[in-house]
Amino acid sequence: MAKKFSFYGKTLDEVQALPLDEFIKLIPCKQRRMLKRMNYQARKFLEKFRKHKAKEKLRAAHGAVPGAAAQVTAQGGAAQGVVQGSQATAQKKEVKESKPAKPLRTHFREMVILPEMVGSRIQVYDGKTFIDINIIPEMMGHRLGEYAITTKMVKHGGPGIGATRGSTAVDLK
Repeated sequence: MAKKFSFYGKTLDEVQALPLDEFIKLIPCKQRRMLKRMNYQARKFLEKFRKHKAKEKLRAAHGAVPGAAAQVTAQGGAAQGVVQGSQATAQKKEVKESKPAKPLRTHFREMVILPEMVGSRIQVYDGKTFIDINIIPEMMGHRLGEYAITTKMVKHGGPGIGATRGSTAVDLK
């Protein structure tokens, strides 16, 4: 039997229904302090996240279904597949809408994961690239940077030419 998720004795739906002030009381001290102070970066990130989420909901409401563009091209157009005028613009719109939504990108690794972020995709900068993170309920209360590791494990190879000063004099054969 699958284990049910609970966050300090509350289910996911109950936690998502809580106002931010009540959720803050459930998380550890350092995260609670950060969210109480809510600096400029945190406010800016939340605004950006909420705008991105609203855009995704609007996109889903308009029926952006992958594969819809292929159906339109198969039905419309002349015998050779030539599309003219308004049909071409309609097909371009369908193709744009059928692409999956881009995840939100951020450099703000210190942001605490809130219940409203559960189920979304966020890309966090690790110093070199953006790491794709799917937010799951177990991540609530943690920081985004915990899931985008900044260092990679070093794998030392065997000694070769140029590894040491003495190895330059060794013949290849």
